[in-house]
Amino acid sequence: MRRLVTTVPLLCLLVAAPASAAPSPAAEPSFRAPGSGIDAWAIVGYGDGAGVGVAYHTPLVPEGLLRHGSGSVLRDSLDLDLGLDWVSYWGYRVNGYDYGWAQFDLHADVRWDLWLTPQFALYPKAGLGFGVGWYTGTWNSAYGDRRTIGGLYPEIAAGVAWRMRRDLTLRAEVGYVGLKLGLGFEF
Repeated sequence: MRRLVTTVPLLCLLVAAPASAAPSPAAEPSFRAPGSGIDAWAIVGYGDGAGVGVAYHTPLVPEGLLRHGSGSVLRDSLDLDLGLDWVSYWGYRVNGYDYGWAQFDLHADVRWDLWLTPQFALYPKAGLGFGVGWYTGTWNSAYGDRRTIGGLYPEIAAGVAWRMRRDLTLRAEVGYVGLKLGLGFEF
């Protein structure tokens, strides 16, 4: 009788546990593509550069390009990024002259976020940038005039995003100017 008293409640728990653990359709995680916002970046340039940047992002195709099944966790969205970066490189020494390089970059990119979970995304990004740069420090005039240099360039990058809250995203990206680490603030 003692075994029956302990076995019946255990069997009831085992039978009821899978039924209560099964997710209901309403309990599935809901995905909402990020809206418009601002990304603020710290930049580690290639070699010995460092800088800061800011970008405005807004959805172009918030429902994404891929067809998603009802049970699929994967989601995607297509966004427009418009940004401004400033990066300074220093420490070049040529024949006793120390000089560096500073540059502003304006860029317009299309970013394709692939949301593997509602909180984590991978993305490629492609667009065009326009850089304006100049030499800093002492300059040897034997190398010509110190002039401002700039021009159009392809902007290609890849990154990861971790949505910490509905309106705050941590981002890391590697691309044209180097490694960018930043926060995205959604409106």
